[in-house]
Amino acid sequence: MESRSPFSFDSWFSGLSLLMFFAVFMLPCPSVVLASGVTLDLSESSRLIQDSTGSRSDFENRPLPPSSEPRVRIRLRSASLDSILTFGEQGQQLLCLDESESRVFLRPGPLQVEYSKDGWLLTDGEMRSTSLAGAGVLSLRTLLDSSSVIFFENRSLPGFVDLVPFDGSDDLRKKGRLDVIVSVSLESYLPGVLDVELYGHWPLETFQAQAVAARSYALAEAAFWAKRRHFDLVAGPESQCWSGDGGSSKARNAVRRTAGTVLLHEGRVIPAYYSAACGGLPASADDAISSRESHRISPLVPSKPFSSECCEGSQAFEWQAEFDRDELNRALQSWQKVRDDALDPEGTTSDRFNRMTVLERSPTGRPLVYGLSSLHGTTLEIGAETFRRLLSKLVQIGKTDPSSLRSSVFTGRFRGNRFFIDGLGWGHGCGLCQYGANAMGEAGFTWEQILLRYYPGSELQALWDSERSMDSEPSADSE
Repeated sequence: MESRSPFSFDSWFSGLSLLMFFAVFMLPCPSVVLASGVTLDLSESSRLIQDSTGSRSDFENRPLPPSSEPRVRIRLRSASLDSILTFGEQGQQLLCLDESESRVFLRPGPLQVEYSKDGWLLTDGEMRSTSLAGAGVLSLRTLLDSSSVIFFENRSLPGFVDLVPFDGSDDLRKKGRLDVIVSVSLESYLPGVLDVELYGHWPLETFQAQAVAARSYALAEAAFWAKRRHFDLVAGPESQCWSGDGGSSKARNAVRRTAGTVLLHEGRVIPAYYSAACGGLPASADDAISSRESHRISPLVPSKPFSSECCEGSQAFEWQAEFDRDELNRALQSWQKVRDDALDPEGTTSDRFNRMTVLERSPTGRPLVYGLSSLHGTTLEIGAETFRRLLSKLVQIGKTDPSSLRSSVFTGRFRGNRFFIDGLGWGHGCGLCQYGANAMGEAGFTWEQILLRYYPGSELQALWDSERSMDSEPSADSE
């Protein structure tokens, strides 16, 4: 059921509105300005970065550089299907498109949105209810004469919002969810990345280096996921963190100063990975991320360790952890039983491990394979990243819940009923070392020099010059 105000926006759409509907939502490549000069473009070909050779494994996340600024789709949140989500604020008008019924509604905020298997229920700022049958995508937009942002959970989202439901009926092992997808121009997205990834007092040159790396990474991810899922990036560690808003003055300035600039290798965009601290032992993407062919390029395969000044002075350079020895033994034995090349169950499965060594290192000295020896002289081999993930599932001594181990670079020793770890770095160690970039920025290096150090053999190229200012703030040169 639907209650209507004296002015029925829905009925008004019977004539001119139908034309507007097709112009805004149905044309192949519409260019309708909704707010603050932002152009609405819903066509798959324009909001996804694709490459005709993208199916080849050596190029699937190394796209050809786009000639103009694209939009990216960010999964801001994945909520349970029974969640009640609120968008907009008092006095704001939201344009709502129901994909299932191809209907358009104009509703005052704040707008409460509920989902059920029968469809959507909208409750607007005037307490009017609108029921929409069908379980399709619900899209929210702003109008030309209103703010271009949509308020959601104390954020000012700088783009368009799509609510995509999944009831889980196609896979009973998965729970249903409601994905909140924000479609935003790439340059408007980046400041919110920088603010979460870096400390605000770090040098502007470090912010600019991070902007180029994050832009390149976003383009590569969008190319890889274009035909695989309904979003390009996740606002979190699965992709790159994002505040969900327009970012600080320093972050916007860094993005503006490097507008359109990306990292290339042999004419293609580099998936420019980065982590907090490499510990002086950079990792290759082939080892740390995946064995994808596109990772075996010189900018992502370092050949020697960094000098000590990289991130040695940072709080993330060294760390320690302790685990219960018996709990670790049980976890290792369980892992050994299920792996494909499990050893003879009569062998080390029930043994008590008493020594850890490094069996294989990368050219930079980063451990790749660890060996855990038993009292009987047998040795269990385990990949460094696999061991890190296994330890991350255990509760460290002095803590109440499992927590992610900072990196896979560590030495371990058994003492009594404890397993002690001394580690280096934070993160996978591939690409840009953020603490190292901070040290370089403070030492007076330029953002170009920072990038060419951490992505050797790459080149910098400006693909577009964003004439559009992302805000009215003056240039923050002094920051």
